[in-house]
Amino acid sequence: MRSCIIIPPSTFLDDYKVFPQLGPYYIKRFVEENSHHTVDVLYDPPFSNLGQYEVIGFSVTTPQFEYADNLLKNVSPSAITVLGGPHCKTYDIESNKFTHVIKEDGCQPFLDILNGKEPRPQNDSNDQLPHRDKSLRDFKYYLDGNPTTVVITSRGCGRRCAFCEHAGTAIRLKSKEAVQKEIQECVDLGFTGIMFFDDLFCLNKKRVKELCAVIKPFNIKFRCFAHANNFSEEMAQCLSDAGCVEIGYGAEHISQKILDAVNKNTTTAQNYAIIKTAHKYGLRVKTFLMVGLPGETHETAKELELFVLNSGIDDFDVAIYYPFIGTEITRHPDRYDIIIEHDGTDTAYYKGKLGAATCAVRTSALSKDEIKYWKDRIYSYHKRWRQYPQPR
Repeated sequence: MRSCIIIPPSTFLDDYKVFPQLGPYYIKRFVEENSHHTVDVLYDPPFSNLGQYEVIGFSVTTPQFEYADNLLKNVSPSAITVLGGPHCKTYDIESNKFTHVIKEDGCQPFLDILNGKEPRPQNDSNDQLPHRDKSLRDFKYYLDGNPTTVVITSRGCGRRCAFCEHAGTAIRLKSKEAVQKEIQECVDLGFTGIMFFDDLFCLNKKRVKELCAVIKPFNIKFRCFAHANNFSEEMAQCLSDAGCVEIGYGAEHISQKILDAVNKNTTTAQNYAIIKTAHKYGLRVKTFLMVGLPGETHETAKELELFVLNSGIDDFDVAIYYPFIGTEITRHPDRYDIIIEHDGTDTAYYKGKLGAATCAVRTSALSKDEIKYWKDRIYSYHKRWRQYPQPR
């Protein structure tokens, strides 16, 4: 049976072909290695030749759902349609729109559908790898001049941040043998840089040492995510020796009051210290921040601004907190200093073109317009003017 999985374009981004969504590539490899079926991964509109497929899948994040929903009009009524991706985990989908909705990992369920069976849950197999071929070169990202692609070494996150839909999910680590094989496949395709995109790359010192021992022989450059509350000189040294050139970390905010309110389990001091430690070993630092978290005031927003100006970070992104429905804050808004005005189910995103964002919240101290003002003010320092003027 011939099938396809469509990755709708993220038209709200400056460039949606920077990193591939790996989910469909995991499914493609699993299906084609375990059956005679074929799976085409499609990511370039207008998706006009869908009549050749008997099963049509859509892999969507929340802001991509509307595109997939509209595309159904071009699909034959006889085709089996399957919706999957992060959006499906927490949002209810009208049952009559798609033949199947997959809320969890999709490899086994998609194969079952192709075999004419009821989809079964995915068996836990942490070492599955995505299909990789020359088409991945269509996604353009360079790290220090090196053509770079994405690798995931783990899934899940045991942390309990109140703003995150991913909080408290089961941790699944790939073996070092699987990571080694995947890096080799990337290198064979001509990639000399890797963005390790999982939350738990720097889970602990043991895991970092294990991964770096695998990575170092490839002589590649890489970037990964770290955490302020456990980052150490030993980790920094290990990363640097293995070829890491930059870490990213989610400070989210710098006000201790807000960090405590959203259960971030970090301190203001740790958010400064990680930068100093990384720089000591030649690692650049990119920090991810949010305005509009519960308890935000003019004073806390000013703290965030001063952090951007004085911390020594090399790069940053700042977004407005968005109340996706799977988060603790959205489930229990009465426990937080926040008022949610709408959830923007079909079009919500943290950040779009030129830093554009929708504000769907306010606090007891700040209106939606005031939150947006602070976000735009902080964002403008680095992303628009590439300089750091002193705040008034």
